[in-house]
Amino acid sequence: MKAKTTIVLGTGGVGKTTLSSAIALDLAHKGNRVLVMTLDPARRLANSMGLTALSDEPTMVFSAGQSGGILWALMPDTQRVFDRLVAQYAPSPKTYKRIMNNKFYETISTSLSGSHEYLAVEKLYNLIQSEQFDHIVLDTPPSSNVMAFLNAPQRMIDFCDDRYFKFFLLPYQMMGRSGQSLFKKGSDFAIRLLQKLTGVELLLDLSEFFFNFKDMYQGIRQRASAIHALLHDAQTNFVFVCGPSRDQLETSLRFIKSLKNEGIVPRHVIVNKVHKEVEEFASGPDAQRPEAIYQYYLGLYQLHRQNIARFARDLPPTCLSIEVPSLLDEVNSLEGLAALGPFINSVAG
Repeated sequence: MKAKTTIVLGTGGVGKTTLSSAIALDLAHKGNRVLVMTLDPARRLANSMGLTALSDEPTMVFSAGQSGGILWALMPDTQRVFDRLVAQYAPSPKTYKRIMNNKFYETISTSLSGSHEYLAVEKLYNLIQSEQFDHIVLDTPPSSNVMAFLNAPQRMIDFCDDRYFKFFLLPYQMMGRSGQSLFKKGSDFAIRLLQKLTGVELLLDLSEFFFNFKDMYQGIRQRASAIHALLHDAQTNFVFVCGPSRDQLETSLRFIKSLKNEGIVPRHVIVNKVHKEVEEFASGPDAQRPEAIYQYYLGLYQLHRQNIARFARDLPPTCLSIEVPSLLDEVNSLEGLAALGPFINSVAG
């Protein structure tokens, strides 16, 4: 059976990576085989689990014992993902080698707009198809990059558009393979000019890349279409994480509306770092805090309640709003993540 997918979206600095890890751990505690995968370049996922680093292959970080639940974590190496994609669709080892040695391939695989995001979701698709996991939780980059992530499959589809390939292959189609050397000689002046301006044989590398790539684009385009369908599948669960301040909530509402325009409505919206009821400060170690500090926290609590009430009214009716309290200590262990379980239990249900 293919894995169920939860994609966690949100702005930066609101604890999105921590909550992604907590959701995944809670699923593992319930007896599921779970993978949590991050696209966050800051590598906060490893830190939230008490690890120093993650690799491109699943690393087991937790086993629930008799329940059978296991949690793995992973951070994709997008260059390796692209290399495997080329290896999968190259018509021959010779073509694969030519593409890998092409200078323009390095640019496409590392700098093409949306390529990093597409390759990350390509990795997600491969993991889902592997049937190795029951659930996969994806921690996405902050919201400024999320639209690039969601639109990445369409960008790859556009890149593989037949019209673009016909344009770049036009010299080969007009003259045939026997005329390639003539084309190169006839373009010698332009190539020398490009070499002077750029320091690389840009035109030759570009033409050679598309010539070698032409037998692969249909397969890659079909793959990108399948990934696009996955992101828009009704079974894919989107979770949005935000903070409790007015600015954070207003920004989140605008972003959620943008998602709705793309046909995506999060099932859960988690408001994280919400201050607790001030009555909890009236006893225990905080009982002797100065009156001014007490009043500050009281005002902050009341402000959060007002902000969240206004925010909840403007959410799409199908969104379930969840609150997670502000924690005194940073979460950097599995024990700390487990403590968040009761608050996000419905997300991991």
